[in-house]
Amino acid sequence: MKQTFYFLFLFVCLACQNAVAQNLETINFNGQQRTMLVHAPSDIQANAPLVISLHGANQDANYQHDQTQWDNCADSAKFVVVYPNAINKFWDTGSNSNDLKFIEHIMSLMYDRYQIDLNRIYISGFSLGAMMTYVCMDYFAEKVAAFAPVSGVRFDNRKPSFNKHVSFIHTHGTGDDVFKWVGDPGHAAGGYPFIPDYVEGCANIMGLSDKTELKPYPANKSNSKDYMIRWSKAGEKAEVWLLALDGVGHWHSEAQGYGGINTTQEIWNFFRRHRLAEPIIPDWEDNSFDLPLTTKNIYFTVQPVLSFSIAKASMKMEGTEIELGINVEGDRLALSIPETTDLKKGTYTVEISGVKNSAEKKRGIKYSYTYSFGVEDVMAPDADPTTTAYKYKGAFLRLWERAVYVYENTAHVKGAKKSFRSQLKAVMDKYDGFVSTSPTLYAEAVAELQPVVEKMEPYVDPELSAIQSAEGDVTKVVGVEYYSADGMLLSAPQKGLNLVKTTRSDNTVEVKKVLR
Repeated sequence: MKQTFYFLFLFVCLACQNAVAQNLETINFNGQQRTMLVHAPSDIQANAPLVISLHGANQDANYQHDQTQWDNCADSAKFVVVYPNAINKFWDTGSNSNDLKFIEHIMSLMYDRYQIDLNRIYISGFSLGAMMTYVCMDYFAEKVAAFAPVSGVRFDNRKPSFNKHVSFIHTHGTGDDVFKWVGDPGHAAGGYPFIPDYVEGCANIMGLSDKTELKPYPANKSNSKDYMIRWSKAGEKAEVWLLALDGVGHWHSEAQGYGGINTTQEIWNFFRRHRLAEPIIPDWEDNSFDLPLTTKNIYFTVQPVLSFSIAKASMKMEGTEIELGINVEGDRLALSIPETTDLKKGTYTVEISGVKNSAEKKRGIKYSYTYSFGVEDVMAPDADPTTTAYKYKGAFLRLWERAVYVYENTAHVKGAKKSFRSQLKAVMDKYDGFVSTSPTLYAEAVAELQPVVEKMEPYVDPELSAIQSAEGDVTKVVGVEYYSADGMLLSAPQKGLNLVKTTRSDNTVEVKKVLR
């Protein structure tokens, strides 16, 4: 058996030198020349899965290609497979390695080239590539749907930290004499435990407490000594599998033994069970409003997605429709208004239709926004409360008026309450004269100003307010009375809670609770 393997090994190495080398692709990444093999079926369609297969130490993409035979599986199941090359044949498994960035770049590159399904990206690796796969679990939990380390774990008894729960299948031969099935606590590069203990420890980190053993595996091969252990938990999407291949050494099994297990096919069977959750549709932020009639571009900010497309953009008012130009710049969308357009004062409905993001199959999603053109005063009595300008800029200006009133009428406060007034003054100084076209910035200003206004509002002095606002006020304050909390009339305000009754010249009466 061993002799047969060595001949096989020699044959594979010789084949690697001739059969695949011409397909090696070179790209410039971060100032380095990086290489990889890429295979895609000739009839590949958009939204196909992507498998990234990482070679072992002192091996390369050619060897990994011939050992794993992912191409055959890809041709049958219709997905893209990439075999990257490490620099000097060793992956950098550090926490911030350039190889992690390279692998992430491959995902983006394959999307640009094949429009792969970002919900179905998978990573597998052999030996040192398996160690790298465990590292990828830490960093690509949000980008990769499932992982498959083969014949390798992390040294130094390190376990994945799991930014979120991930699904993976670990495949290992019980006859492996490189990454030993029984573990090697004294390994010169750092120890590692009994393989089943290592994998179960990973499952425990994620709280996958339901354990199932399948012996023999597959169930229809009664002579098989291979077996499968699965960890899961009700309501938990993540799952961990360990496939033990009896007597198999340090290589991908290709139907050896009584079980007839093919490692690559088993991994694909696991991968096809998993996909990331459907992506959230990009969060389009209306980033312009209260626009002049000379406006030529409407801008949006888009929450980061890898790519998106738009079928049509237009704006409408009273039956008139204007088609807009579309220009996508990273996370910014510019909709251009034709030069010949004669904009009218009023509110337009802007529609962006046929939106598809990079991981969404559906078409025809539509977004609608209202834009006010030629509107300057959102505080005017006839201002349209449905416009974005009124909602954001108007909210800020109304709060600003309230802040000025509170500040001017709390000059009497003492002690700790005085510090609240100082806080209010500091925020008012920050936003004095503030003007923007961004709803986000107005919302941030309101969020910062409102709490300090509310802190000081209970200490407003109605008498001081009456004196300061008497000039030119047709509804002057004609009387102020103070009551205790239980309704007893007071000759003067007392410490604690006061009920302040204010009577104005138009016979309106206002009662407020004021804490002194």
